[in-house]
Amino acid sequence: YKLVDGHCLLDCHKECIDCNLAKDDTSCFQCRNVRVELKHSIGGRRVSKVQCLPECPVGYQLSDSKEKLCVPCQPGTFKNTTGNHHCLSCAPGTFSASQATVNCMLCSPGNFASKPGSVQCQQCHVGTASRFNGSASCAACSAGLFAAQRGQTECTPCPVGQFNKAERQAQCQLCSAGSFADKPGQKSCTACPAGTSSEEGSVSCANNCKRGEFSPAEGIPCAKCPAGSFTPSSGSVNCTLCSAGTFSFNPGSSECAKCPAGTYASESGSKKCHDCDLNFALKRRIGMAHCDLCPDSGLTFGTEKCHRKLHMSCEGYGYYDFLLKECKKSIDKDLKTYSRLSYGERISNKGGGSVISRFYYKYTLDQVASVKGLISWQGDPVDSTSLEIILKDSNKNHIKNCKTKVDILNPYSVHECSAFDVKCLKIAIFSDSWKPVIYIAEIALYAE
Repeated sequence: YKLVDGHCLLDCHKECIDCNLAKDDTSCFQCRNVRVELKHSIGGRRVSKVQCLPECPVGYQLSDSKEKLCVPCQPGTFKNTTGNHHCLSCAPGTFSASQATVNCMLCSPGNFASKPGSVQCQQCHVGTASRFNGSASCAACSAGLFAAQRGQTECTPCPVGQFNKAERQAQCQLCSAGSFADKPGQKSCTACPAGTSSEEGSVSCANNCKRGEFSPAEGIPCAKCPAGSFTPSSGSVNCTLCSAGTFSFNPGSSECAKCPAGTYASESGSKKCHDCDLNFALKRRIGMAHCDLCPDSGLTFGTEKCHRKLHMSCEGYGYYDFLLKECKKSIDKDLKTYSRLSYGERISNKGGGSVISRFYYKYTLDQVASVKGLISWQGDPVDSTSLEIILKDSNKNHIKNCKTKVDILNPYSVHECSAFDVKCLKIAIFSDSWKPVIYIAEIALYAE
């Protein structure tokens, strides 16, 4: 207590104008300068009391609306000196998350605060990183580096076999086929040398192009040689065309195949061989660029020998003579070379059965010859059609009979029937078809 004008009064704290407890700045009835509301818990219950101060403490500023009241700095601001001035905003790279902050905290590595007054820091975005405390921004990852996750403190070099040519990337790209990256952190991939290649994401170009493949220039992946060409060895920069007489049907060939017997390829780079004509002379040879033709339309009959075509005259004859008045002219109008057989409707006999359509021609050779066989060309073939060849000598004595089927799937049929000293022959045509038919066969006879 103290004596004032003869009265004994409480000795209040100097910041109190009046009080109920001596020398206690929290027991003032009225503060002389400023006041602060202090809150604390008692028995689990929040209570507050007022403290009188000469000026606002750190972390507090003078209220703009309430007289002499110091209020706490709001999140995002701070005040580290006493006085009645206002709180300051946290600088970029720092933050305050609570009230009455004295000093702002620095953002940790991998985080940033780009604006003043931040209440929290943000994680660095993918493709960026921050190594230091207090970053106002994150640095973009340079080419050759990447950051796949948020909040990274450092950018990661691209692994081998990958690259990044741009900044601020979240991932690296695989080297394309035909290129490689043998070191981490590459901005680009290196092209494989010509004749070599690599798969996507490779660290080297150790594998040469395989046989049947090629790579013409740096960075171009190995490709299969196109049909008609080949590469016999690995590491090729180009393909070689198949030579005449050979071919490659499928892409990626390591060698060309010889044309089979009876076929040819006249040009280099052939994808397939072509069939030789009917009078091809050397039918058993393989790998030919050109077909050797028999002179005067001769025929080989599958051998390496030419069989000349025989000249002959013909006389039409048959069971039904009214259908065959004369030898018909052949396609090439040469009666001595060809004749034409034809027959008409099937005819029933008197007993109720049917007669197999059967017509024939008789031929006479210009001179006695050794016969190898004949060729027939058909116009309208029918099922179960066959030829019978009867060979005779100059005295009409029988030498040999040959019966052979007509190939209805091909425009011509080859019929072998060999004999010596032949002067005459008879060729008959048969069919057991029930339908009305017309069959045309051009006939050519060949010498042994």
